[in-house]
Amino acid sequence: MEYNEQLKEYGILATNAAQVIIEDDVLSIISAQINSMKFECEQLKAKKIKKINIFRSEIQYIYFTKDTTIDIDFKCCNFKNQVIARECNFNNTIAFTQCIFETMVDFSNATFNCQTIFLNSIFKAETSFIATKFLAKQGNGEIENNFRETIFEGNTYFDDAIFQGRVSFRISRFKDETSFIATKFLAKQGNGEI
Repeated sequence: MEYNEQLKEYGILATNAAQVIIEDDVLSIISAQINSMKFECEQLKAKKIKKINIFRSEIQYIYFTKDTTIDIDFKCCNFKNQVIARECNFNNTIAFTQCIFETMVDFSNATFNCQTIFLNSIFKAETSFIATKFLAKQGNGEIENNFRETIFEGNTYFDDAIFQGRVSFRISRFKDETSFIATKFLAKQGNGEI
């Protein structure tokens, strides 16, 4: 299997990349088959990448480090294997818009310090946000934690999670066991969208 040489320089093993755009500190990948990618790897740091956009791609393995400082934007992506990001700190915006997660997703004990978006996505298996901290503060008029129009097909757990800012589950569907035991919603009354 031959990987895209340009993306290999950024620590991303991908084939069939229809388009790779690098402008200033932003890396955009469109319509690729990504075998593996690691955030905050030495290659990305050396290239001073501050934002990664991945659109209409299939992703086999994704690895988050303990502290992620890159803005991440996935649109219309299909995650084929488990997404495990336990105890990770996300210090910049992370967005999954119209994505499909084929297997287990685990963000337990993770901390999201900025806006978090899982808009119009589908989780096909167990999803865990147990003891996850969503710490984006209310401010700019946008929903800080957006799960709008998302479908959770497997067991879903938000137990002991903390939402500092507003959260939206509007038009979302939970098809199996769902738990919000001891979850805290701290947004000021009248500004939330739960």
